[in-house]
This record gives sequence, structure tokens and C-alpha cells, in this order.
Amino acid sequence: MVKHEFTFYDNSLSVDGQIGQKTEIIVPGTDIIIPDELAIDITQAINDTKDAAIAAIHNNSLPNYTVTITASSSIGYSTISFILPDIAILRSVQSSDIDITTVIINNSNVSLPCYLTGNSTIILVGNIIHSQQLITLTLSPLPSNRSIQLPNPAITTYLTYPIASGCWVPTESKIVLLGYSGNTNYGYIFDQYNNYISTNLYNVSFGYTPVQYIPINNCIYITNGSQIVPYYFATKSYGLPLTLSGTIYSQSYNADDNILYVGTSTGLYIINPANNNIINYNSTYTYCSYLAYINTGTQKLLVIARNHISPSNPVILNATTLQLIASYDYASASYNIYTAQPCYHAATQRIYLSMYKNITNAMGHIKVIDINPSSSTYLQLIGTINNVYARWALLVGDRLYTSSSISGSNSTVSIVSIPSHTVTNVSMPISSNVTYIYHPIHNAIYVCSINGIITILPHHA
Repeated sequence: MVKHEFTFYDNSLSVDGQIGQKTEIIVPGTDIIIPDELAIDITQAINDTKDAAIAAIHNNSLPNYTVTITASSSIGYSTISFILPDIAILRSVQSSDIDITTVIINNSNVSLPCYLTGNSTIILVGNIIHSQQLITLTLSPLPSNRSIQLPNPAITTYLTYPIASGCWVPTESKIVLLGYSGNTNYGYIFDQYNNYISTNLYNVSFGYTPVQYIPINNCIYITNGSQIVPYYFATKSYGLPLTLSGTIYSQSYNADDNILYVGTSTGLYIINPANNNIINYNSTYTYCSYLAYINTGTQKLLVIARNHISPSNPVILNATTLQLIASYDYASASYNIYTAQPCYHAATQRIYLSMYKNITNAMGHIKVIDINPSSSTYLQLIGTINNVYARWALLVGDRLYTSSSISGSNSTVSIVSIPSHTVTNVSMPISSNVTYIYHPIHNAIYVCSINGIITILPHHA
């Protein structure tokens, strides 16, 4: 028996979130070989069949069926939730008993039609008019044993509270966000569903400092000015605040040694989250705007990207001893070069450091530094990616996401493919984005705005 594999790649997204599709055709026999010309014909035939199926979906020519849901909820603005086992296209949701404003499926706001992959949690938000509700869902069936390739889903956006920063919290299975009211005496914590977790933190506001989840204590450290304080999710309570020197800019968690690096305007602190105490302080490097702890398998490094100084001077330290390993001068003394979060790509052992000079739109470039100790270009600049919006960097898989400045009138996300370094710019529906957060369950990037708007950008690995 000879097995022939035909693989079809395109830029479409399947129902289960996969890019492209592999089809195996097994030909019985001992030594049957399919000529290249015939293989091309088979490939074309399968693609034609796929295209016809997709056209049928978009033309609404698949047979429809309906499902009726009954509920009893109080009159007024509220939610109705239920689980639907169907693998199908949800065409419409209709009811004379509730004025539906939002449809949420598996914790994401959606526009209809949309795709259900089975046992979907559906939440309807709106004004309930009658105490007994009858809801009719119109669906089209999908095969349960395979994926149909579909065009990339549209970018979705929803309103929330003003956002300063946030992170994914695995124990809560959701994104936790730090809010900022604009009042310097008030801050709050809430989640991606607009639920408040804490409405007041010592009467202080949050800055734009990134926040990281600390698994050892199931907590996050929240910063404001020169104070940092843990919030514990298990007990839903705060720990004692720690006062540091200078303004706090950055955090990076070292899971190997269970320590938290905190960068300030005066230097670098190391905190032990297990005991919530400061164990080291180093004033050699000031204005630690962004930090990145990196374990390559053979070395532990700490990258510091520095703003507010001239010239800008990113450095790489030994993460244990804090001794200098490399320093890079990327600006003359005549002007500042702003930097973003350093990102590490493990497969290529490279650091991607975004830099920009134009504060209005953050158009700049990305420096690529080799940190493979076995390479002949170890610790050297090996490439520059030009013409990208270079703020708020986040690397997930083989995609690097950077953004335009919060002070500009436009909002654009630059998506850099690694290792090809091709750049795709995607326009966002809102400006003033302040942070990116990866949602591993939704496989999406949450682009969060100080204006209280979250844009969900599907991630294609």
C-alpha cells in the first residue's frame, strides 16, 4: 500500500481554529505511484469541492433548523444563559420577550451568523420584557467529524471600563484588568466580563505599568507611583504594600527562581513573592522602562529596555548576578529613542526590541539580537525590521504584535511573522491602546484601550 498525502494551505481559518487543512488519500496496492499531473488534478478537485461547500455556507443554501429555548428571568436589563450542544452555524436569535443587545458565545461577543463547535455556552444580554421567555435559534448544520475552512473571523470590539493594564490569570480562566478612573485617588480591578473584583485599592490609581501573574502565590502585584502591593485571588484580599524608590515602570517574573523583577526610575528591585519582601536592589541601571526575564536553557538573562534617558541604552544582564553581559547604544545624545517590551523568540533564540522616535504615532523599527551562545553572532545585532508601529510589544508563537502610540489619532497593530519578518498592518477601530493580553482559550489577542474598549484580534500561530 502506498500512502499519498495532499496538503492544502491557505489563509483561511477552520471552525476549530486551524490554518490550512491536510487530506490523506490512501491508494491500495504495493507499488502504485500517482504521477505528478494526476496529483495536481486531485488537489484541484478537492479544492473545488471545498470552495463549493464554503460558497454554499455564505449563500445560506444549507438547510436550516430551529431550536427553542425557554427561560424564566426577572423583567429588566439582565442575561439569559444556556448551553447548546449543536455543531452548527448560528444564523439568528429571536424572541419577543427580550430585546437582545449582545450575544456572547464562550465568553466572546459575537455577530451573527457565527460558528458553534459543540457544547457552546451562550449568553443573551438585553432588556427582558416578560417574566417567561421563549427564544428561537435558527441554525444550519455542520459536519461533526471534520472542519470546514472559512474566512478569517472579523475583528470584534466591546465596551468595558478604562484600562491601564492587565494579564491572563489561569486559576480564574479569564483576563484580569486594572482600571483607571482618571482620578488620581481611585483605581479598581475588574475582569474581561466587566465584573468588578475590587473597587478600591488604598485610594490610588494605576499607572500604565505592566502586571504579571505570579503562580507561586496565585497573585498579581499592582503598582502605583512608588508602591507595589500583591492581590491574592484565593482569598480575594491584598497583602502588605512595599514601598520602592522612584516611580515603578515594569515587572518581569522569573518562574525558575520564583522572584519578581521590578524596574523603577532609580534602579532594579528583586522581590520574593512567597514572603512578599524585597531581597535585592541595584541602582546601576536607572529608568528600567521594560524588563524581560529569559531562560534559553543554557543561560538566564534579564533584558532592560530604557526610556526617559538620552541616549537610550538597552542592556542584557545575568539574571542571577545582575552583571552586565551586553549593552547597545541605539541613539545619539541629541534625542530620545523610546522602547517597548523586549520579546524573546525561543525557537530562534532571538530578542526582538521595538524602538521608535516619533511619539505621535510610534512608527519605528525592531532590532533583532542573537542570544544563541553557540552562534557566531552571539549578542550581536543581526537584523532590523523597518516601518512598523513599535509600541506595546507582545510575542505569541511566531507572531510579534506591536502598536501605534496612544497619543496618535490612528490606531494600528503591526503583526510581524517570525522568522520571515514580513509585516502586516491591521487597523484597529479605536486608538489609545495601552496593553496587549493573550487569551489562550480564545487564541486571541485582547487589544486594550485606556478609553475602555477591548478589540479582540484572532491569533494565527
